[in-house]
Amino acid sequence: MKVSIFILSFFLTSMAFSQTDAETMLLKKLESSGALDRAVQRSLDKIKKQEAKQQQKEIAFQEEQKAKMANNLKKIDPKEDHIYGKKDALVTIYLFSDFECPFCQRFHETPKKLVNEMPDKVNLVYRHFPLGFHEPMASKEATAAICAFELGGNEKFWSYADTIMFKTQLDGKGIATKNDEDVLLEIAKALNLNAGQFNECRASEKVAQRIKDNIADGSNSGVNGTPGVILRNNKTNKVSIMAGAVPIEMIREAATKLLN
Repeated sequence: MKVSIFILSFFLTSMAFSQTDAETMLLKKLESSGALDRAVQRSLDKIKKQEAKQQQKEIAFQEEQKAKMANNLKKIDPKEDHIYGKKDALVTIYLFSDFECPFCQRFHETPKKLVNEMPDKVNLVYRHFPLGFHEPMASKEATAAICAFELGGNEKFWSYADTIMFKTQLDGKGIATKNDEDVLLEIAKALNLNAGQFNECRASEKVAQRIKDNIADGSNSGVNGTPGVILRNNKTNKVSIMAGAVPIEMIREAATKLLN
């Protein structure tokens, strides 16, 4: 009985070794021929294609969601909006900006240049989006710029905004050569705005609410940083969304597509 068990055990072990040897030989043969590497590469390529396809779907979904949010954008109101260019242009560049934002300073002139290139087709609307970590100066400057608009229209707004944007030390520092309130008033006086009316305007709850409304408008439209840029065809309502200080070529391309 013991001999039989020994023989059976030896036979099974021999079979196992034989099977292992056969598998090893097969693997070596596959490796030497390159067939194994090709099979592995095909599997990796398949996985990469699947991942790329899924990524494309996710990107398309995100873009669709952004476009839906951008449709919440409040349309131009000439009584409140700061407009650069013709009010009835087909495509509007909505710029959500912060006077204390370095990237906003870098980008400030870019959309205006495009409007100057395409004056009959494109205009620009500036909306205030002061960031919390640039306060209180960001909102103080936004308030002053709105009051320049209230007292002198779009021309005075853009002159005031340009002055602030290129005089501030940015990052919440403001124009720190002297008391900020005095500096903001001096800029208004230099633009021949009435000092008393300017100060009264800056204290107005109406102006403070307008800034809050601009921030809400940007947030509801998908803006979460500055500069936030949304281009919209005012007839078809099709949009193009951008973020950051993008080059003029990108805005030009987006505007051209919307025009077509």
